[in-house]
Amino acid sequence: MNEGVVYKETQSFRQWYIWIILIGINGLWVFGIYRQVIQGIPFGNNPVSNNGLILIAFLTVAFSLFFGNIKLTTIVKEDGIYVQFFPLQLSLKKYAFSELAHIYMREYSGLKEYGGWGYRFGINGGMAYTASGSDGLQLVTIDGKKLLIGTQNPDELKEVLLRLNQY
Repeated sequence: MNEGVVYKETQSFRQWYIWIILIGINGLWVFGIYRQVIQGIPFGNNPVSNNGLILIAFLTVAFSLFFGNIKLTTIVKEDGIYVQFFPLQLSLKKYAFSELAHIYMREYSGLKEYGGWGYRFGINGGMAYTASGSDGLQLVTIDGKKLLIGTQNPDELKEVLLRLNQY
């Protein structure tokens, strides 16, 4: 897999405010279990059953673990750009340089253009793989399809593409 790799970047969702919200939600449901299941005091004005409470807590923790394992991997090799948005994509997707009409760095607005960050479809067409920030590598295929790949290292990525005569 690492054969011929010229550049590799791995990103995750590490925004502190997202984790504060997830920890707060998980803490609320764990507290609810403690209060209702262990202490026997109903949790809320219209409490759900103990099994329902445990199921909700399990699902919120499972979602947090899923979210914590999301990784955006970008690899540049001499033959193209490979992208994986794990666990939504289990393998790398190759964008061969020979299939690309344009490659350039640009600033983007995750909220305005794609409705947020992640594995997204653009409001005006195209797709995006982003984890955070506002710098991205824009790919345009020969048939006009657009893909934006977020990066935390725009200068380094641009330099690699220039060395490969692909920018």
